[in-house]
Amino acid sequence: MKKTLQYIFSTIFLLIGFVWVFFAPIAGSLFLLAGLFILPIISSQIKIKSFLKYVVAIVLSISAFAALGYTIADLGEEQAHKKRKKKSNSTEYALEVLTEMNDSVYNKLKRDSLEIKYFQKEDLNKNFLSLLKENSHKRDSLLEENRNKKINDSLNKITKAEEKAIAERDEIIQKQFSSWNGAHRNLENLIQKNMNDPDSYEHIKTVYFDKGDHLIVITSFRGKNAFNATIKNSITAKVDLNGNVIEVIDQ
Repeated sequence: MKKTLQYIFSTIFLLIGFVWVFFAPIAGSLFLLAGLFILPIISSQIKIKSFLKYVVAIVLSISAFAALGYTIADLGEEQAHKKRKKKSNSTEYALEVLTEMNDSVYNKLKRDSLEIKYFQKEDLNKNFLSLLKENSHKRDSLLEENRNKKINDSLNKITKAEEKAIAERDEIIQKQFSSWNGAHRNLENLIQKNMNDPDSYEHIKTVYFDKGDHLIVITSFRGKNAFNATIKNSITAKVDLNGNVIEVIDQ
C-alpha cells in the first residue's frame, strides 16, 4: 500500500514537473526532484532514516507548490501589466475618456496640469496623458456625435412607440370586421334586428373611413322587404373604436 501511494504521488509530481519545467524552470525542477525522490526505486537506494526521507519529501513538495504558486501569480501579474500597457496605448480608450471628462478636467489637460492617475504605474500614466492630449482636439466633435446619437436614439424610441400605437389601434379596428366577408359585426347585427326577414339578409360590401376618434361605416346589403321582394339597401353609421354603433347617420 505504501509503495502504491509512493508510485501515485511520484507519477503526479513527475508529470507536473515535465509540464511546468519549460514555463517555470524552478517550480518544474522542484516537482521533478520531489517525484524522483519519492519514487520507490530511487527512494530505496537513499541511505538515510525513514523519518528524514519523509521530511525531505515534504520540504521538496512544499517548496515545489510554493514556487509554482509564485510563478502563476507572477504570470498573472505579467498578463495584467500587458493589458494595462495595451490600454494605455489605446486611442479608442483615450477618446472614451475624453468624452467623459468635464470641461474643468479638459482645461487642465490642455494646460498640462492634470493630476488624475488613470494608471498606477507612472510610465503608463504619463504615456496615456500624452495620448489624451494628442487626441484632445477630437473632443468637441465626439461630444457633438454623442449628442446627435442621443437625439436620434430618442427619436427612434418615439417612432417605435408611435408605430406600436398605430399597429395596436389598427388591430383593434380590424377586429370589428369579419375576416370572411369584411362586414362590421355589430352593425350587421343591428341591420338584421331591424329587417322584416333577418334570414334573407345578404351582405354585399362594407367600407369604412377612419375619423380619428371614431369610424364611419357604410354597409350595402340585400334583403326582403314587407312585400317579400328582395331589394338592395345601404346604411351609414358612426362607430366608436371599440366597435360599438353610436348612431345611424343614413339608411
